Amino acid sequence: MNDLKAYIDNKLSDITVSSELEKKILQQTKGREKRKKTGIKGAVAAAVLCLCLTCSATVLAASVPSVNDWLYRLSPQFAQFLYPIQKSSESQGIRLQVLSATNDDHNTVVYFSIQDMEGKGRVSENLDLCDSESIEGPSIFGTEIIAYDEKTNTAYFEMHGSGGRDMSNQMATFSISSLMSNKVEYDWYNTKINLPSLLNGEAETIPLSEVEFQGGSVELQEDSAKILKPDVMDISLGGDVDFVTISNIGFVEGKLHIQTKWAKSFDNHGDLILLDEKNITGDVAMGNSKYGDTLYFMTKEDEESRSVSAAMNPEAQKHIEYIYDVGSIEELEGYDLWGWFVKDGIFTNGSWKVNFRMADVENDSLIIKDLKGIGECAEISPLGIYIEGYCGNPDEAEITIQLKNGNVLECCQFSTDISRDGSNYNLYTAFGEELNTGEIKSILLDNKSIYEND
Repeated sequence: MNDLKAYIDNKLSDITVSSELEKKILQQTKGREKRKKTGIKGAVAAAVLCLCLTCSATVLAASVPSVNDWLYRLSPQFAQFLYPIQKSSESQGIRLQVLSATNDDHNTVVYFSIQDMEGKGRVSENLDLCDSESIEGPSIFGTEIIAYDEKTNTAYFEMHGSGGRDMSNQMATFSISSLMSNKVEYDWYNTKINLPSLLNGEAETIPLSEVEFQGGSVELQEDSAKILKPDVMDISLGGDVDFVTISNIGFVEGKLHIQTKWAKSFDNHGDLILLDEKNITGDVAMGNSKYGDTLYFMTKEDEESRSVSAAMNPEAQKHIEYIYDVGSIEELEGYDLWGWFVKDGIFTNGSWKVNFRMADVENDSLIIKDLKGIGECAEISPLGIYIEGYCGNPDEAEITIQLKNGNVLECCQFSTDISRDGSNYNLYTAFGEELNTGEIKSILLDNKSIYEND
């Protein structure tokens, strides 16, 4: 392959392509049109030959992705003439368009828009992608809507991905398969449920191992933990909230448990807190409020409902159990149960796929090889951080970046993988916005200085 590359480089090195011809080549590539050979001589004839190769290689590259990547590695400057980059995709009358994308070897940032071309109201300011968005490479994603244009029915998104390897200058496929619009939010309200009247000593429980445990914010020993017996009650949460009810309530091993059942929900957005009744403003961030840990699980009935659901319908029954640090009825005196819930909207299923090559920011990366015994090396790019061979506890890892303008960036949550020898970890995280690495003044890793730029 190296001999072939050298041969092609030598053949192309003497060719000078004018800006006008360059435009024609690009137009020719995008249109995939064939041209007839003419009696042009010399360097121009060589350029026409290059154009003919472009036409045939484009069709091949479009149909065989591995050929596409091979051609790009062969000569990046030459490759821009060979591949039309698909930037938009339409399905079900909705258009996905990638506006820009940037990556380094470990992180990706993609800006894209979704537009309802038929004006049916399926795209709104609270459009939910149903966790169906993905891009080749990263294993951890975070996507948020950043703007909405009501006139054009267009929502704009920013996606950060981390956890991939060797993503620089690679072709990528960005895809979405499901959208949900017109969700209804029931903001914080007083459920007016009399909790003491529903409590009567220790509640009936079952082992957590009897259900399909799906995680939560509380740490449990799955083999010994207990939860409320499911679906003993059916208590309304008031108002128009008819898609979730209280299915049981009681004390379990000295803590108050409130179990909820969701009749139909794709992504159970909701919460219950115990709010001090003296907090007349209803501001859940103020007052002596009690927040609960969460525990998600599926019963056999939930699983059966999920299994018989249509393949394109992601709705399924689920249970959420809230656990409060409340050990007696007396401790509930002076508290009201407040709720916040989001009801599913309209689902639109389709197939949106966009192929493109991302811009590379590797040249702007900062490489640190001395991590004071905490790791092997670190790479800070405008997009994020990668630490190789981290030998501490990844759950306690923390990086503090101070900029020359006085701003401070702190990172304490990372996606991880095991290093090649299995003795330590590799850590990844993406920033919320692009960082100018030249403006970094100092960096602390676990409170130890690993970089100073005076």
